[in-house]
Amino acid sequence: MIRHFLSARLRSLALCSTLLASHMAYADQCTTSAALMADAVTRNPATEQMIATGNVTLENEEYRIRADRAEYFEQERLIVFRGNVTVDSVGSRITTEQIEYSLDSGLGEATNAQIVHDDTYRFSATSLRRTGALSYQLESGTFTTCAGDCPDWQFRAGQAEVTQGRYLVARDVTFRIRNVPVWYFPYLVYPVKNQREAGILIPALTSSSNNGTGLEMTYFHPFGDARDISIFANVYTRTGVMLGGEYRQADDGFGALALNHRFIQESKTKSDDPHRYRTYGEYQLRRDAWMVDGRYDAASDRDFAHDYNDESGPEWLRDAGRSETLASVGYQGEAWSAFVRGQSQQTWIHEATQHRDNRLTTAPYGAAFLERWGSDWQLSGSLDAGSYRLRESTLPFTTDGNRLRYSSRNSDYDAIDFSRATLTLHRPLATRYWGMEWQVGLQGETWKPQDGTTLNALNEKPLWRAEGDETISYLLPFVQVRWNSARLYADHGWARHSIGLEFDADYRQDSSVTAAQPLFDTLLAQHEHRFTPRLVNRLTGTNWYAEHHIGQPFSPTEFGNNNSGEILNGIVLGIGRFRVDWHSLYDPNQKEVTRQSVGTSWELLQGVRLGAVHTYERRGVSNGALDLRLTRGQWEVILGTEMTAEENSVKRAFSEMTPRRKHVEVIHHADCWQMRVGVAEDRTPAIEVDRTVYVKFTLAG
Repeated sequence: MIRHFLSARLRSLALCSTLLASHMAYADQCTTSAALMADAVTRNPATEQMIATGNVTLENEEYRIRADRAEYFEQERLIVFRGNVTVDSVGSRITTEQIEYSLDSGLGEATNAQIVHDDTYRFSATSLRRTGALSYQLESGTFTTCAGDCPDWQFRAGQAEVTQGRYLVARDVTFRIRNVPVWYFPYLVYPVKNQREAGILIPALTSSSNNGTGLEMTYFHPFGDARDISIFANVYTRTGVMLGGEYRQADDGFGALALNHRFIQESKTKSDDPHRYRTYGEYQLRRDAWMVDGRYDAASDRDFAHDYNDESGPEWLRDAGRSETLASVGYQGEAWSAFVRGQSQQTWIHEATQHRDNRLTTAPYGAAFLERWGSDWQLSGSLDAGSYRLRESTLPFTTDGNRLRYSSRNSDYDAIDFSRATLTLHRPLATRYWGMEWQVGLQGETWKPQDGTTLNALNEKPLWRAEGDETISYLLPFVQVRWNSARLYADHGWARHSIGLEFDADYRQDSSVTAAQPLFDTLLAQHEHRFTPRLVNRLTGTNWYAEHHIGQPFSPTEFGNNNSGEILNGIVLGIGRFRVDWHSLYDPNQKEVTRQSVGTSWELLQGVRLGAVHTYERRGVSNGALDLRLTRGQWEVILGTEMTAEENSVKRAFSEMTPRRKHVEVIHHADCWQMRVGVAEDRTPAIEVDRTVYVKFTLAG
């Protein structure tokens, strides 16, 4: 097929036309080189109209337009492209059936058009008008980041204005999932850009039985490449409006910094303190041999992170009910290092089965650490000082719908101040047949009880002890040795066998001081005279392995006070993707298990993993957990349950266990969205504490 070029007159007009290139502005003086090609070209002198048909292409360095037919009206200076029209430019493509373009105004109009920008943002409209170099106006339009004729989600607007690389501003908007309307917005501003620029980020939809339906929105504003700020506004139908902000700074010579604060005044709650919040900040600086670290974490209650899915700081608050604040400055040279640190921890402690106490332990303290090492030795010293305070709720719970909330009425009833100094010398030794490392040291402590807490000094005395009117001080020596022999190996064809001998030796003198409060009693230095030999056997096959170790710590041990010592047993068995770990501590005098843990992990199929763990202590607390994780394609299913029992028999602990927490979560990862659906329930044998149903829908863009 022969290709024809337009006449000189049409070619001249084509050279100056910018047509519908999405990124080019109309210019009166045009110097861009372009060429219009077609299979056939005709001109009607009477109507001053030129027609190009068959594989029509207009192309220059900036854009390319393709169509089945092009008509140029010389008197109106109007070009009309018809039939399978595509306009390709840097980062975008327009497809439509017809485009009308005015050479005088530089504007154009298309019908039933689609735009794809940066291979991510997709627009469609029954009527599309080009209003500027990078801007369009849409009538009866849609917007999504999903591909396909029936996208998973989309915004449908009566009227919208789009500026490429900037924002979509729409009116009369419905948010649709699979073409089903689920939300209405009278006005919407949505970012259509990938670079760091100011604007409203993609919102997230949530639904929770505690908070109701929620819309989480964020305004983002960068300050160059190293700093940015975000402002949060989350609206929940049941609890109200949560506001907050975040500042982030990359390490550009002044350190990395992140500050985050969120708060809400809950509107529908029966709690006596509806004001809930979390503030988190983190700072880190590394310069030459100097290290500076800081962290601040404060929350109104331990359930804030769980109720509002707060991920601004570490998961300690959610998982362990603990928040931490610290500041540290350190120097690490070639042969020595030094650190100074101040730290405060807050821990919310739940009773194991009743959930009736809300105890808050705070431990602010300061510490200094100095370390010096040579080629085969290490000397370190530390100094700590601080306090422990224990508070208890007078009204632990208030009923709020289907959950129980902790009351803020707390009062101090136990407190104790302390200081501690430790000096340690550590050295490893090794030969061809055995290896060993040992450390010796001294530990000195001073305790000063407050607010009714008492300390009692026993008749036995440590290396040194001094008692004042309000304080008790003591000095204790300690020695630790770790030794292991070289392993002996034997090949049996079907398996390889190895055997080795290990032992630990620990000595720490008792402070002979007890506290009236059991929690504080565990903080005082306890005696530790222990020698623990262990025999370790291991068999390794082609697709399996088995290991058994047995030992007996000659006591008193940290687990009990019998003089003969408990027997330590451990078995690890792995076959393919299946693994079992069993560890127990057996008391030969009482002829019973005093501590036991069993754990299994089984990858049933690729992407399907089952895990279970059970722990038991003779003091009457038994805990169990079962987790199943299924991953298949874009889907992920997580099921878990935690159980507890108060039984003094390891056999009855299994049969008498009752669920304490259950959770089921389904996650779907799609190319243009993510959804999390879950149910979580915290309960006790006597009362249901918390039940949460949540749905979180996040758009990708």
